[in-house]
Amino acid sequence: MRRPADFVATQGGGRAGSGLVVAYASRRQDNQRLLGLAVSKAVGNSVIRHRVTRRLRAILASQLVQIPNGTGVVVRALPPAATAEYSTLRSSVSNCLGRAIEKASR
Repeated sequence: MRRPADFVATQGGGRAGSGLVVAYASRRQDNQRLLGLAVSKAVGNSVIRHRVTRRLRAILASQLVQIPNGTGVVVRALPPAATAEYSTLRSSVSNCLGRAIEKASR
């Protein structure tokens, strides 16, 4: 995702959160699968934000099979994600992503 309108449209669907991330998912009219990340300055300085972003990208790349076509997904990192272990972050994203997609498909 690159356009702000895509991020806003995705927030209208299903939402699921944990202590580390919040995942938003929504159905799209076209058959595209769009993914977006939101890592604000509240997470940490530039180095920390980029580390969290790289980790989230790797996690989402491994979760692509779980995301159906025609779905928009945004994963927003919360400040505790900066100090979380990779395995903990991965399980949190996977759990939230599954719940958000399930809510969006209803």
